[in-house]
Amino acid sequence: MRNKMLTGCLSGIFCLWGCTSAPQFDYGSMGGESKVLELAVSDLKKYVSDAGNREKVFEFEVTDSLPEGEFGFSCDGKGKVIFRAGDAMGVTHAVYTYLEKMGYLFDLTGTSVPEHWAKAMTEPFDTLIKPDIRWRGIRQHVNFPMDISSYTLEDAKEYIDRLVRMRFNKLTIHSYPGQWYETYFGDSLSLAGNYFYGNKHVMYDNAFLQEKIKDNDSLFCIPEAERLKDNPQANSKFALSWMKALIDHAKSRGLYVQFSFEPRVTTVEQTVATVNDLLKTYPDIDALELITEETGGWGAGCTRKETEATLNRFFEKPVATDSAVTAPIQDKQSDLNTLYMQIGIISKAIKQLNQGGAGHPEFKLGIYSSITPYTKGAYRLARLALPETKICLMSSHGSEGTAQALPSVVVSPQDRKMTEIYSWIEFDGLMYLYQNSAL
Repeated sequence: MRNKMLTGCLSGIFCLWGCTSAPQFDYGSMGGESKVLELAVSDLKKYVSDAGNREKVFEFEVTDSLPEGEFGFSCDGKGKVIFRAGDAMGVTHAVYTYLEKMGYLFDLTGTSVPEHWAKAMTEPFDTLIKPDIRWRGIRQHVNFPMDISSYTLEDAKEYIDRLVRMRFNKLTIHSYPGQWYETYFGDSLSLAGNYFYGNKHVMYDNAFLQEKIKDNDSLFCIPEAERLKDNPQANSKFALSWMKALIDHAKSRGLYVQFSFEPRVTTVEQTVATVNDLLKTYPDIDALELITEETGGWGAGCTRKETEATLNRFFEKPVATDSAVTAPIQDKQSDLNTLYMQIGIISKAIKQLNQGGAGHPEFKLGIYSSITPYTKGAYRLARLALPETKICLMSSHGSEGTAQALPSVVVSPQDRKMTEIYSWIEFDGLMYLYQNSAL
């Protein structure tokens, strides 16, 4: 088994009829067993039994009295613990907070068992936690040789489980074109399964990798996909089934799942068609994020006239001439016209998609720009064009850069309410490391 991840879930009531007897579960207020809480139940049973805790009754309560996202637990000092939250995912967070208080540590490398157990909670104890961040999670650009795009499905599920143990509640999956979705361009079907930007990482000429990587023969990829390397159609279907199974697993654990893709410079009609193709493949996602290409200073050149023409083409005059939107425009520069054009295409596509009414996930507009003046203009443009739409913002390649950029981009309390913030942690130099920690 590779060095990957684990997870937990629970809700209901279980009783320990003594430290060595098998715990029994009663899901009381939940009206029956909860799939979301399944892993936490398993972990609680194992770790509490291992610790020899004196608590004998564990009660799990879902209640409307707690605001969204809050969770807590209490001990009566007589052997009873109550976990409570507004939903099953919150109860899961309460369970792992309790186990953490016992001395366990949960991270992406696994579970660390304490050398000395925390003292049993024999005194009355009550805690309520209101997380500073309502939605906490990982954005996976599933396209690098060091990420989960080289994992077996079971190992990728284990990674999801470990996120849950760390009390995350959201997962965003980003796919570049040709990787995790199929879409039609006219009569031509663009296939999925072009992992690692379509590059192949061969191993046959590297004795060290051949020795250390046991799940693959000659090509570094998802092990089950290696046999399909010469069959693009079958490989594409495999990629879709692998990702769908991963998303289904994340949903079953209670995570909010957001899928992200780049329409790039295309048409509004093609963007809408691609969204519909995506939703047929992944019908159970909670949100679909349409994000601009990365803007970093290496894109196509443009002039002031071209950029202003793009603004006038896609936006009404008050938006196109807004001072914050026009501030970064220069007589000659790179990238900006493409960035504004993509926001125009995405905003029009989202408006059209929202006219379809209910029955679809939430649509969000993403901006990926590490040039802060451009980011300020693009963010203002998106907020004016789609005031009721959440904006997903990637403003730098690291936490320090993100912290420096945000105060001048996301200014008002209403802006903050409508914005999701991403901050990169990049491991581009750690090729193959996570799949093969013994290296």
